[in-house]
Amino acid sequence: MESMMFGVPVIAMPMHIDQPFNTVVVKEVGVGQEVERDEDGRFRREEIAKVIRNVVIEKSGEIVRRKAKEMREMIREKGEKEIDEVVGELVNLCKEKKDKVTSSTM
Repeated sequence: MESMMFGVPVIAMPMHIDQPFNTVVVKEVGVGQEVERDEDGRFRREEIAKVIRNVVIEKSGEIVRRKAKEMREMIREKGEKEIDEVVGELVNLCKEKKDKVTSSTM
């Protein structure tokens, strides 16, 4: 989530628990790539370097970088809307309280 919030592409190296599922999501959404394991189930430095190069430098990684930035904007927009809604609710509550205080003192 933090990577997406900041528009940073994910280089996924899933280990256990929820990481394999999160890797599938990241790849499906298009905001990252997975480092493939070798036939022994190990990460090889050459494969790690290849994915980093693809995502960070190569032209082939432009789509991932663009999608990561788009995701950042979507998250910010949604967050700002939710904050605006909360502020609106607080303003309404304050007005209601003020109206009750005003009407009870009259």
